[in-house]
Amino acid sequence: MATRADTRGTDEEREPTGDVGFERARRALERERDVLTAECDAFDAFARRVGALGTTEAASDAYDGLLTEGRGDGRAGSRVREAYAETVMAVPHYDEEYGESYRAHLAAEFGPALAAALRDEPGLPAFLQQQVVAAAREAEASRAAVLDALERERAALDAAADALTDVETERAVVDSRPFASCERGELARLRADLADLAARCESLAERRQSGDLRPERRIPPSLDAPGFEEYVYDGLATTYPVLSAVARESERVERTRAAIERVLGAR
Repeated sequence: MATRADTRGTDEEREPTGDVGFERARRALERERDVLTAECDAFDAFARRVGALGTTEAASDAYDGLLTEGRGDGRAGSRVREAYAETVMAVPHYDEEYGESYRAHLAAEFGPALAAALRDEPGLPAFLQQQVVAAAREAEASRAAVLDALERERAALDAAADALTDVETERAVVDSRPFASCERGELARLRADLADLAARCESLAERRQSGDLRPERRIPPSLDAPGFEEYVYDGLATTYPVLSAVARESERVERTRAAIERVLGAR
């Protein structure tokens, strides 16, 4: 006996497979883009401010971490700290994302050796100034690289969403058929169409996993993230929105196929 689903297709919800999940993923990408853009601007401003500070003479060309006692104006560390606080630590999301002290964040971004040199140095020799500026530029560049990856990820999401929308639309057409009143030949054709849709879902998942629909990963070490998806999508229900959407649509395709098989088996 044909069930209601067998009679009218699978009666699946008509919401396109990826719309909700992909839109949430897009919002996560937008948020991270805003965060990284603010940080790029902040490190740029910090580098320019430090580059404009006056410098003192070093005790020797081979710097060992400290100047000769009595040299320097004693305010270099405080001026760098002030610049850091008013640029890098002044981004709107700082407390939410980091919530660290100046020294902790400086060490995480620039490394403990440079952070210690800024703490212990009574002046600001030119070479130390150059090291700080270079470290700030590196922090800026690493975030710019992630911004590029986010743009490629957005393009990958859009491509996957378009492909899944096509699959969902074609499956909906199959679902709309009254299976119980279809001839065997038509049911066989519908089953073949579903096999093609299943293969397209599998291909899409393979492309995502193989890297075809994935950006090159490059995450700033200070972000301490285990991977790109975990870094970007940590706050979502799934850290793999593309694969999750493909899996959901694959299940729907399989349920439609099973409904056709039940009708064929009853004849």
